[in-house]
Amino acid sequence: MRVRLDKAKCAGHAQCYAVDARLFPIDEMGYSILTVLEVQSGDEETARSGAAACPERALFLEGDETHSDQGSPQEHVRHDSRDLS
Repeated sequence: MRVRLDKAKCAGHAQCYAVDARLFPIDEMGYSILTVLEVQSGDEETARSGAAACPERALFLEGDETHSDQGSPQEHVRHDSRDLS
């Protein structure tokens, strides 16, 4: 599994960094400096959480076998907060 950053969407909220500073490094202004993260065994859930924490949806999971549609991690994590009425 990989995490990829769309730099144009990153607004420097650093929510990914708050999840795990090692996996989601930032610059001095709070913007992600991630290019592509090859997720190691044991870091999958943390990678998913960090990507899902991005309010701008700037982080994308690739090759995540847990989620077959390969969509934004936000769709998988926040589905329970949608208004279903």
